[in-house]
Amino acid sequence: MNYIGKCYQLRLTNLSQLKQYFAAKDFANDIWTQKVEAGKA
Repeated sequence: MNYIGKCYQLRLTNLSQLKQYFAAKDFANDIWTQKVEAGKA
């Protein structure tokens, strides 16, 4: 399957009362973000 060019949202939910920390340097280095601005729309 070709996933290139598709937008996805990663949502992490903590169901515990304890604080959880998410760290994934390799994952963060392999993804990118796209900012979309609509001026005077």
